[in-house]
Amino acid sequence: MDAPILRFEAVAFRYPETPADALQGLTLEVPRGQVTAILGPNGAGKTTLLRLAYGRYLPRRGQVWLDGRLLTSYTRQEIGRIVALVPQREANPFAYSLLEYVLLGRAPYLPPLQMPTPSDVAIAWEALERVGLQHLARRSVQALSGGEYQLLLVARALAQQPRLLLLDEPTSHLDLANKKHLIECLRGLLAEGVTILMTSHEPEVVARLAQQVVLMREGRVLNQGSLEALWKAEILSATYNIPLRVWEFDGHRLVAWE
Repeated sequence: MDAPILRFEAVAFRYPETPADALQGLTLEVPRGQVTAILGPNGAGKTTLLRLAYGRYLPRRGQVWLDGRLLTSYTRQEIGRIVALVPQREANPFAYSLLEYVLLGRAPYLPPLQMPTPSDVAIAWEALERVGLQHLARRSVQALSGGEYQLLLVARALAQQPRLLLLDEPTSHLDLANKKHLIECLRGLLAEGVTILMTSHEPEVVARLAQQVVLMREGRVLNQGSLEALWKAEILSATYNIPLRVWEFDGHRLVAWE
Protein backbone atom coordinates (compact mmCIF):
# COMPACT_ATOMS: atom_id res chain seq x y z
CA MET A 1 0.00 0.00 0.00
CA ASP A 2 1.34 3.44 -0.95
CA ALA A 3 2.43 5.75 1.86
CA PRO A 4 0.04 8.66 2.45
CA ILE A 5 0.87 11.88 0.63
CA LEU A 6 0.04 13.92 3.74
CA ARG A 7 0.22 12.98 7.41
CA PHE A 8 -0.55 14.89 10.60
CA GLU A 9 1.00 13.52 13.79
CA ALA A 10 -0.45 14.77 17.09
CA VAL A 11 -0.77 18.30 15.70
CA ALA A 12 -1.93 21.15 17.91
CA PHE A 13 -2.46 24.71 16.73
CA ARG A 14 -3.65 27.85 18.50
CA TYR A 15 -4.42 31.24 16.98
CA PRO A 16 -2.75 34.22 18.69
CA GLU A 17 -4.62 35.64 21.67
CA THR A 18 -7.12 32.77 21.83
CA PRO A 19 -7.46 30.67 24.99
CA ALA A 20 -7.92 27.26 23.37
CA ASP A 21 -6.32 25.22 20.60
CA ALA A 22 -8.10 25.23 17.23
CA LEU A 23 -6.60 21.77 16.62
CA GLN A 24 -6.05 19.45 19.57
CA GLY A 25 -3.62 16.59 19.07
CA LEU A 26 -4.92 15.89 15.57
CA THR A 27 -3.65 12.77 13.80
CA LEU A 28 -4.75 11.74 10.33
CA GLU A 29 -3.48 10.41 7.00
CA VAL A 30 -4.48 11.46 3.49
CA PRO A 31 -4.17 8.55 1.02
CA ARG A 32 -2.70 9.17 -2.43
CA GLY A 33 -4.82 9.29 -5.54
CA GLN A 34 -8.15 9.68 -3.74
CA VAL A 35 -10.60 12.39 -2.73
CA THR A 36 -10.68 12.84 1.03
CA ALA A 37 -13.46 15.07 2.35
CA ILE A 38 -13.42 16.75 5.75
CA LEU A 39 -16.84 17.27 7.31
CA GLY A 40 -17.81 18.93 10.55
CA PRO A 41 -19.65 21.90 12.05
CA ASN A 42 -18.38 25.46 11.94
CA GLY A 43 -15.36 25.87 14.21
CA ALA A 44 -14.30 22.24 13.89
CA GLY A 45 -10.87 23.23 12.56
CA LYS A 46 -11.31 22.22 8.93
CA THR A 47 -9.89 25.41 7.36
CA THR A 48 -7.07 25.51 9.90
CA LEU A 49 -6.09 21.98 8.91
CA LEU A 50 -5.83 22.98 5.23
CA ARG A 51 -3.66 25.99 6.05
CA LEU A 52 -1.33 23.79 8.07
CA ALA A 53 -1.16 21.34 5.16
CA TYR A 54 -0.05 24.18 2.88
CA GLY A 55 2.56 25.42 5.33
CA ARG A 56 0.80 28.74 5.83
CA TYR A 57 0.62 27.99 9.56
CA LEU A 58 3.05 26.02 11.70
CA PRO A 59 1.83 23.65 14.42
CA ARG A 60 2.33 24.51 18.07
CA ARG A 61 3.01 20.83 18.70
CA GLY A 62 3.29 17.78 16.49
CA GLN A 63 4.47 17.34 12.92
CA VAL A 64 3.11 17.54 9.37
CA TRP A 65 4.64 15.25 6.73
CA LEU A 66 4.31 15.86 2.98
CA ASP A 67 5.28 13.17 0.50
CA GLY A 68 7.54 11.45 3.05
CA ARG A 69 9.32 14.60 4.27
CA LEU A 70 8.68 16.99 7.11
CA LEU A 71 6.78 19.94 5.70
CA THR A 72 9.19 22.33 7.42
CA SER A 73 12.06 20.89 5.34
CA TYR A 74 10.57 22.28 2.10
CA THR A 75 11.06 25.75 0.68
CA ARG A 76 7.93 27.75 -0.19
CA GLN A 77 8.71 27.23 -3.87
CA GLU A 78 8.97 23.46 -3.41
CA ILE A 79 5.64 23.34 -1.59
CA GLY A 80 4.05 25.38 -4.40
CA ARG A 81 5.12 22.74 -6.94
CA ILE A 82 3.44 19.95 -4.96
CA VAL A 83 0.48 21.54 -3.18
CA ALA A 84 -2.12 24.08 -4.30
CA LEU A 85 -4.70 25.66 -1.99
CA VAL A 86 -8.09 27.00 -3.07
CA PRO A 87 -9.39 29.19 -0.20
CA GLN A 88 -13.03 30.01 0.45
CA ARG A 89 -12.38 33.66 -0.36
CA GLU A 90 -9.47 35.93 -1.11
CA ALA A 91 -9.15 39.72 -1.22
CA ASN A 92 -7.83 40.98 -4.55
CA PRO A 93 -7.41 44.75 -4.88
CA PHE A 94 -5.73 44.60 -8.30
CA ALA A 95 -7.51 44.70 -11.67
CA TYR A 96 -5.80 41.63 -13.11
CA SER A 97 -7.33 39.98 -16.14
CA LEU A 98 -8.38 36.38 -15.51
CA LEU A 99 -5.44 35.12 -17.55
CA GLU A 100 -2.98 37.27 -15.60
CA TYR A 101 -4.44 36.07 -12.32
CA VAL A 102 -4.22 32.39 -13.28
CA LEU A 103 -0.62 32.94 -14.37
CA LEU A 104 0.17 33.69 -10.71
CA GLY A 105 -0.14 29.93 -10.24
CA ARG A 106 3.03 29.51 -12.31
CA ALA A 107 5.12 31.48 -9.78
CA PRO A 108 6.64 28.36 -8.12
CA TYR A 109 8.23 27.47 -11.47
CA LEU A 110 9.69 30.90 -12.31
CA PRO A 111 12.86 32.60 -11.06
CA PRO A 112 12.31 35.98 -9.36
CA LEU A 113 11.20 38.74 -11.76
CA GLN A 114 11.05 36.38 -14.77
CA MET A 115 8.08 36.81 -17.09
CA PRO A 116 5.91 33.75 -17.84
CA THR A 117 6.99 31.76 -20.86
CA PRO A 118 4.69 30.71 -23.74
CA SER A 119 4.49 27.31 -22.03
CA ASP A 120 3.26 28.96 -18.82
CA VAL A 121 0.62 30.87 -20.77
CA ALA A 122 -0.56 27.65 -22.44
CA ILE A 123 -0.88 25.97 -19.04
CA ALA A 124 -2.91 28.93 -17.72
CA TRP A 125 -5.22 28.82 -20.75
CA GLU A 126 -5.80 25.11 -20.20
CA ALA A 127 -6.65 25.77 -16.54
CA LEU A 128 -9.22 28.39 -17.55
CA GLU A 129 -10.72 25.97 -20.06
CA ARG A 130 -11.00 23.22 -17.44
CA VAL A 131 -13.15 25.42 -15.20
CA GLY A 132 -15.11 26.92 -18.10
CA LEU A 133 -13.82 30.51 -17.90
CA GLN A 134 -11.70 30.72 -21.06
CA HIS A 135 -14.25 33.03 -22.72
CA LEU A 136 -13.63 35.57 -19.93
CA ALA A 137 -9.84 35.41 -20.05
CA ARG A 138 -9.39 39.13 -20.80
CA ARG A 139 -12.01 40.34 -18.32
CA SER A 140 -11.01 42.01 -15.05
CA VAL A 141 -11.27 39.78 -11.99
CA GLN A 142 -13.10 42.64 -10.29
CA ALA A 143 -16.02 42.19 -12.71
CA LEU A 144 -16.67 38.56 -11.76
CA SER A 145 -19.60 37.15 -9.82
CA GLY A 146 -18.93 35.24 -6.61
CA GLY A 147 -19.29 31.90 -8.36
CA GLU A 148 -17.02 32.89 -11.25
CA TYR A 149 -14.38 34.09 -8.81
CA GLN A 150 -14.50 30.77 -6.98
CA LEU A 151 -13.89 28.94 -10.25
CA LEU A 152 -11.02 31.35 -10.98
CA LEU A 153 -9.34 30.37 -7.69
CA VAL A 154 -9.58 26.74 -8.80
CA ALA A 155 -8.03 27.63 -12.18
CA ARG A 156 -5.09 29.37 -10.52
CA ALA A 157 -4.50 26.27 -8.39
CA LEU A 158 -4.66 24.01 -11.47
CA ALA A 159 -2.01 26.17 -13.14
CA GLN A 160 0.36 25.07 -10.37
CA GLN A 161 -0.01 21.48 -11.64
CA PRO A 162 -0.13 20.17 -8.06
CA ARG A 163 0.04 16.58 -6.89
CA LEU A 164 -2.09 17.54 -3.87
CA LEU A 165 -5.04 19.92 -4.30
CA LEU A 166 -6.54 21.48 -1.16
CA LEU A 167 -10.07 22.85 -1.53
CA ASP A 168 -11.88 24.84 1.16
CA GLU A 169 -15.64 24.75 0.50
CA PRO A 170 -15.10 24.79 -3.29
CA THR A 171 -18.79 24.63 -4.28
CA SER A 172 -20.27 27.02 -1.69
CA HIS A 173 -20.91 29.91 -4.14
CA LEU A 174 -21.66 27.89 -7.28
CA ASP A 175 -25.00 27.46 -9.03
CA LEU A 176 -26.09 23.95 -9.95
CA ALA A 177 -24.60 23.99 -13.46
CA ASN A 178 -21.19 25.19 -12.29
CA LYS A 179 -21.27 22.83 -9.32
CA LYS A 180 -21.78 19.91 -11.71
CA HIS A 181 -19.00 21.23 -13.97
CA LEU A 182 -16.55 21.54 -11.07
CA ILE A 183 -17.34 18.03 -9.81
CA GLU A 184 -16.62 16.66 -13.30
CA CYS A 185 -13.38 18.69 -13.42
CA LEU A 186 -12.25 17.26 -10.08
CA ARG A 187 -13.07 13.74 -11.22
CA GLY A 188 -10.84 14.35 -14.23
CA LEU A 189 -7.98 15.43 -11.96
CA LEU A 190 -8.50 12.33 -9.84
CA ALA A 191 -8.21 10.17 -12.96
CA GLU A 192 -4.88 11.90 -13.68
CA GLY A 193 -3.52 10.91 -10.27
CA VAL A 194 -4.04 14.16 -8.36
CA THR A 195 -4.88 13.71 -4.68
CA ILE A 196 -7.68 15.96 -3.41
CA LEU A 197 -8.32 17.03 0.18
CA MET A 198 -11.44 19.15 0.54
CA THR A 199 -13.73 20.60 3.16
CA SER A 200 -17.45 20.85 2.54
CA HIS A 201 -20.79 21.61 4.15
CA GLU A 202 -22.61 19.96 1.23
CA PRO A 203 -23.10 16.23 1.84
CA GLU A 204 -24.36 15.62 -1.70
CA VAL A 205 -21.07 16.93 -3.13
CA VAL A 206 -19.04 14.75 -0.77
CA ALA A 207 -21.12 11.69 -1.62
CA ARG A 208 -20.49 12.20 -5.34
CA LEU A 209 -16.73 12.74 -5.04
CA ALA A 210 -15.10 11.31 -1.94
CA GLN A 211 -13.66 7.88 -1.30
CA GLN A 212 -12.44 8.79 2.18
CA VAL A 213 -14.16 10.92 4.84
CA VAL A 214 -12.75 12.67 7.91
CA LEU A 215 -15.31 13.76 10.52
CA MET A 216 -14.15 16.58 12.81
CA ARG A 217 -15.52 18.39 15.83
CA GLU A 218 -13.86 20.92 18.17
CA GLY A 219 -10.41 20.50 16.65
CA ARG A 220 -10.36 16.72 16.83
CA VAL A 221 -10.87 13.86 14.39
CA LEU A 222 -13.91 11.86 15.47
CA ASN A 223 -13.77 9.30 12.67
CA GLN A 224 -11.80 8.62 9.51
CA GLY A 225 -12.62 5.94 6.98
CA SER A 226 -14.32 5.06 3.73
CA LEU A 227 -17.46 6.84 2.59
CA GLU A 228 -19.39 3.58 2.82
CA ALA A 229 -18.32 3.02 6.43
CA LEU A 230 -19.04 6.51 7.74
CA TRP A 231 -22.03 7.63 5.65
CA LYS A 232 -24.50 6.54 8.32
CA ALA A 233 -27.16 8.55 10.14
CA GLU A 234 -25.91 7.80 13.65
CA ILE A 235 -22.29 8.73 12.82
CA LEU A 236 -23.13 11.97 10.98
CA SER A 237 -25.68 12.92 13.65
CA ALA A 238 -23.00 12.62 16.35
CA THR A 239 -20.65 14.79 14.30
CA TYR A 240 -23.14 17.64 13.84
CA ASN A 241 -25.02 17.08 17.11
CA ILE A 242 -28.41 17.09 15.36
CA PRO A 243 -30.61 14.19 14.19
CA LEU A 244 -29.91 13.41 10.53
CA ARG A 245 -31.38 10.98 8.03
CA VAL A 246 -29.34 9.24 5.33
CA TRP A 247 -30.86 7.44 2.37
CA GLU A 248 -30.27 6.60 -1.27
CA PHE A 249 -32.38 7.82 -4.17
CA ASP A 250 -31.72 6.93 -7.80
CA GLY A 251 -28.21 5.81 -6.91
CA HIS A 252 -27.30 8.98 -4.99
CA ARG A 253 -26.69 9.29 -1.23
CA LEU A 254 -28.74 12.05 0.42
CA VAL A 255 -28.61 13.59 3.89
CA ALA A 256 -31.22 15.78 5.61
CA TRP A 257 -32.07 16.81 9.13
CA GLU A 258 -35.17 15.44 10.81
